[in-house]
Amino acid sequence: MRELGIETICANSPQAKGRVERVNKTLQKRLVRELRLRGISDIESANAYLPEYIEDHNGRFAKEARDSFDKHRGYLPLKETLDLIFAFQEERTLSKNLEISYGNLLYQIQGAGEGRRLQHKKVMVCEDLNGHIILLQAGHKLEYKTLNKLQQATKVVTLKQLDEALDKRGGNKNIPSAHHPWRQYKRTTGVVFNR
Repeated sequence: MRELGIETICANSPQAKGRVERVNKTLQKRLVRELRLRGISDIESANAYLPEYIEDHNGRFAKEARDSFDKHRGYLPLKETLDLIFAFQEERTLSKNLEISYGNLLYQIQGAGEGRRLQHKKVMVCEDLNGHIILLQAGHKLEYKTLNKLQQATKVVTLKQLDEALDKRGGNKNIPSAHHPWRQYKRTTGVVFNR
């Protein structure tokens, strides 16, 4: 409500709360009975009847407001602003790699010059009802790329597959030469003799 610029007025007394409850009960009972009396059982007919019902209801129960000043807003914020306000919002802290975790995904901030300035800063993750994610830092949108956490995990290999896995990753390919000290030993029946 604060982001929309709307002041909330609470019913601070049991009497005020009771008035609200009585109006709701009146609407729930009367409207259903009026629809039955007129034989209305589908939405289109009910919507067509509502203006007549509202005029009749207000004629019976409406009371003049204490303050006649119209406080309705003449404009609405932009659609993009409303989408951000009505989104699910969670605050996260960026890592030193400019990453946050949200919904089993890693979000890594992209863009030139962001670097150290954003490390360990608070970021607001906004997810709209369609699942679209927007990252905000101090009200500014951040560009990002997503990384799957499962893809980041290291593949588990058995000892038999270890040499092959290291070769694929560019592991240690330094093969000792023929004159290396390791090659100077000869193995025979478990006992090592120097040549």
